[in-house]
Amino acid sequence: MPKISKYQEGAQEILAPVDQAAVLANHPELQTLFAYITPVVEGSKAHHTVTKKQIEDILHIDVSNADIDSTSFWLREEWELPPNVEIVEPSTWLKKGVKKIVKLWAATSSENLSRTLIDLTLLDVLDRTEFEGKLRAWGGVKLRYVAAAGAMEGYADYGIGHADVDSDEPAKTTFLLIVEAKRQGEKVSLWQLIAYLGILHQKRKALGKLATVYGIWSTGAHCRFLRIDEGGKAWVSGLMDHISKIYQWCHYAITCAYISNPTTTPSTLQEHLDLVEDFTKISLHLGVEFLEEEESDSD
Repeated sequence: MPKISKYQEGAQEILAPVDQAAVLANHPELQTLFAYITPVVEGSKAHHTVTKKQIEDILHIDVSNADIDSTSFWLREEWELPPNVEIVEPSTWLKKGVKKIVKLWAATSSENLSRTLIDLTLLDVLDRTEFEGKLRAWGGVKLRYVAAAGAMEGYADYGIGHADVDSDEPAKTTFLLIVEAKRQGEKVSLWQLIAYLGILHQKRKALGKLATVYGIWSTGAHCRFLRIDEGGKAWVSGLMDHISKIYQWCHYAITCAYISNPTTTPSTLQEHLDLVEDFTKISLHLGVEFLEEEESDSD
C-alpha cells in the first residue's frame, strides 16, 4: 500500500472527518465552508423541517416562550397592544371584499386561495396615507443565514419593508415583517416562520439596525402573530376571530416597520422603539365571525 503523505492525511481529515468539531478547531478557516454545505446535506433549510435546536444553535434565538412543542406554550402569558395605540378600522373596500370572498371563495381548498384574504388585508393597510407609499411587499423572498453552527435558507411567502417605489430588487435588510400563508402543519410552519424572522433579526443586528421583527402566520381563516424582540426572544400570539382586531394589529406591526426607516432621527427611533417594547400581548385570529357583527353592505 503506497505511503500516504502528510498533505494527503490532512486532506482526508478535512474531507472525511471522524470528529467534525475537532477538525473545525484545527482548521478554523473551514468553519464557514462547513456551515455552508452542512445544511444542504442534512436538510436543515428553513423551507424543509426546521427544529427548535437549529434555531437556537444557528440563529441564537430564545424560543422559551414560543415553544409550540411544549405544554407550557398553552400556559404562556399572551401579549396585548399598547394602551396608547392608535385606533384604526378596516376600510369599507376591505369589508366588502372579505364578505364576497367568504360568500364565493372556496378558501379552505388550497393554500393559494387562502392567500387572497391575506392579500386584501395587507394591501388595505399598506395603502393608508400615513405610510406615504414607502413600504412595499414582495413575494417569494429568499432568506439565508450562515454561521459556524450551520446555515438556514428558505423562501418566505411575503416580505414587507422600505424601498423606493421604482425599486425592483428588495433590500432584504429593510424587511421587518414576514408573512407565511399555511393551510396545515401549524407546528412545523411556526418554527419555519420563527427561523425566517431569526434570519432577519441577525442580519439587521449585524448592521446596527433596530432588530425587532414581526411575522404573521395565517391560514386565511386563522392567524398568529410572531415577534422577535431586540434581545432575540421570540413571542407567539394567541388566536382571535374579529377582523377589526386583526386589522388593528396589522396596522400596528406595519407602523413599527415604517418608523424604523433608516433615515429617521435617532431620537425618534428610540421613542418608537420604546413604544414597540411596551406591548405585552397579541391575540389575533382571522375568521368569519366578524361578519355577523358588521352592518350589511350591498354587493
